[in-house]
Amino acid sequence: MSQPIVASIHQAMGISGVSVAGERLAALPELGAAWQPLVVGPDISDDQVDRSALGGCDDLHIASWPSGSDVIQRIMTIREAIKSMGATVVAPHDCIEGYVAAASLAHRGVRSMMWHHSSGHDGENVILAAGGLADAWAAVSTQLAARAQQLCPELGAPALKELPVCTRVPEVPMARVPAARTIRLIYVGRLERAHKRVMDLALLADLMHQQGARFHMTIVGDGPARDALATRMSGHISAGRVRMLGKVSPAQAVELYGAHDVGLLVSRSEGMPLAVSECMAAGRAVAITTGCGAAVQAVVHGENGWIVPVGDMAALAKELAKYTEAKDPLARMGIAAQRTARRLWSHEALAPAYSMLINAAASAPCPVTDSESVVRAWGSMMHAIGLMLPNGADKQTLEHIVQFRDWWAHELPAYGIQVDPETLSAVPPRVLTASARLFLESLASLRARGCRRVVVYGAGAHTRAIESVVQGATEVVGIVDDKAYPASDVIAGHRVVTPAGAHELNPDAVIVSSDEYEEELLTRAESWASGLVLASVHTRIEDAERLAA
Repeated sequence: MSQPIVASIHQAMGISGVSVAGERLAALPELGAAWQPLVVGPDISDDQVDRSALGGCDDLHIASWPSGSDVIQRIMTIREAIKSMGATVVAPHDCIEGYVAAASLAHRGVRSMMWHHSSGHDGENVILAAGGLADAWAAVSTQLAARAQQLCPELGAPALKELPVCTRVPEVPMARVPAARTIRLIYVGRLERAHKRVMDLALLADLMHQQGARFHMTIVGDGPARDALATRMSGHISAGRVRMLGKVSPAQAVELYGAHDVGLLVSRSEGMPLAVSECMAAGRAVAITTGCGAAVQAVVHGENGWIVPVGDMAALAKELAKYTEAKDPLARMGIAAQRTARRLWSHEALAPAYSMLINAAASAPCPVTDSESVVRAWGSMMHAIGLMLPNGADKQTLEHIVQFRDWWAHELPAYGIQVDPETLSAVPPRVLTASARLFLESLASLRARGCRRVVVYGAGAHTRAIESVVQGATEVVGIVDDKAYPASDVIAGHRVVTPAGAHELNPDAVIVSSDEYEEELLTRAESWASGLVLASVHTRIEDAERLAA
């Protein structure tokens, strides 16, 4: 078999774990395949690409479409790019359109491999949409692999149960910059509340300061919680204890790890966070929470880092305060951390596993061989398209789906496969996203508690994304938001009211609908929803009531 050519698809954005993974494998000579990043997105500029982790890749391809393009136009743009690259394996990562594009080229010998990275709802949506299209797959952690199989039994067994992203591990730990009686802490990652819990960093800073511990904390990254975190940290920032640097390149991040003593990650959920593997590769201990995915198995408390329960910043502050003056133990822990990184995440350790996944996809049998298998493959493609259209397809998109179907079906006879395009439905099915499923589960829990009149608290992007299921829920009697909305503003058939007007709807329960602000809204709800049953899309009823209290 000739060397596989892998089209590794990446959304046009800045620095992310997926983009760093693409850059790492493109530079890996031991891979046994030509790994070529393909950056996709609307109106992509050279500046966008240069700012991403992929900017320095030599063999980089771009597939760009005009803003406002529908899902089929995006799929077709990616499809043509895959063909022009001569790719035999496609790694779409978090790009659902990429899985459909690859599946539509299966008769030409193209196969797809799923490398599941994200523990968030976006990652679950990829599994729900495209799990049936992957020819081979793996996840960055065993936890994510198990969750993927639970969400999509059609995935079957993974080619590898755990396949993290590799990192460059230097021969010796990075040299330490002297610092007397001060422990230097660094957080690198997206600044958001839900999964990363970055507001806990402010609590950690407060507690360390209250204990009299001398510390400097550097926060690297950007995200929706940046302004809130900066406001919460303002006292520490003005005192010089905390600095927020914004986005940096992967190379700059490595240098910053070397200039600090301990890496921080306080997440609620992760796959296998690069912030941990890269910090340990630099020869620095890490302080993490039990929500940090596969990193929890790599960290041995007190030897190469510390592990505390999610949200327990008091325990973490107490541990870190011990090392403000005792630097020798930190140096020993850093050496142990680097040894762990070399064993688990080095290029040398992981290159054979990457080759195994690529070859498993490349050697997979063709999923379309006759009219029956064509119907199954088309159904899987339409399933993925349906998830990307939660509120249904407009007239133009339906026309484009018909064109895509006919084009694909008319190619097949040249490969010995006969099919009548009219037997393939061009109407995408209704496929629930991860958030929509969780909303319906929360609603069912309230129903089991005897609740029959439910208001949804939160009129932001999260509620609008699940609007179709909210509208179909007969128990929902209104939408509540802290902001006053014009009388003409309606979501899911309901006018948005403020908490002051919520009681006029005579509710017996509240569902908080937010990802980023869930805990904050649960706390606020207690002030106006006293006596009502509290639930949340992402939190069990019992936990929601506890958080509110």
